Amino acid sequence: MRAMRSGTTNAGGKLTEELKTMCAEPLKNAVSSLAVSSGRPVRESMRVMLEMQCFGRLYAVRSAATGTEADPFEAPVVDVDDAIRALACMSGLSTQEYIRQALIEHAFGLVHAQRMAQAAPGSKGAE
Repeated sequence: MRAMRSGTTNAGGKLTEELKTMCAEPLKNAVSSLAVSSGRPVRESMRVMLEMQCFGRLYAVRSAATGTEADPFEAPVVDVDDAIRALACMSGLSTQEYIRQALIEHAFGLVHAQRMAQAAPGSKGAE
């Protein structure tokens, strides 16, 4: 079986380090499902999820948007309210909707957050 590649270049340049870990089948299936829903290969999706968890969503979005990798240990250049407004705008959500979505993802995880969003009144999955 050949590995899938997205055809995109990582903002930080060539990826030279590898992380290996064992996991249970439900976690592997969840990661695969999230990768499919994001339109990325599993490895790229895992890398993005790890970057967001370790360095924050704003870091991941900024790196993708600029095509360059910022120093992940550099102090943030915006305050939290400005960051939330920017992320909400990029997500097409109001600030309150974005905060609620972030709390749902934090409390229940991405898999359940996606299911909850699809089942919400007015969403594509609920129709």
